[in-house]
Amino acid sequence: MSAWTDFRDGIVDSLKFDEVTEELKEQFSSWLVETVMPLAHTAADSFVTQTKAQAADEKGWCKIRDLIVLPAIINLGLWVTEKALVKTNVSAS
Repeated sequence: MSAWTDFRDGIVDSLKFDEVTEELKEQFSSWLVETVMPLAHTAADSFVTQTKAQAADEKGWCKIRDLIVLPAIINLGLWVTEKALVKTNVSAS
C-alpha cells in the first residue's frame, strides 16, 4: 500500500465508534450548534453579501436569483438547521 492509503485508512479507522452513547450525541449536537453553525453563518453572510452586490450587474432571472433566491435559500437553510439542532439537543434545553 502507498503512504496515502495507509494515512487515509488510519483516519477512517480512527473515526469509527465502538458505541454511540446519548452523551456523545449531545456533545456532537452541541459542537455543531456552538462551533459549526457560527462558521456556517460567517461563510453564508460573506457569500450572500457578495451575491447581492453582484445582482446590480445582472439582468432578468440572474438578478432575481442573486438578489432574492440564493440569499433566501441559504438563510432559510441555516435557520432551519440551527433550530432543528437546538430543539433536538436535550442538554441545551
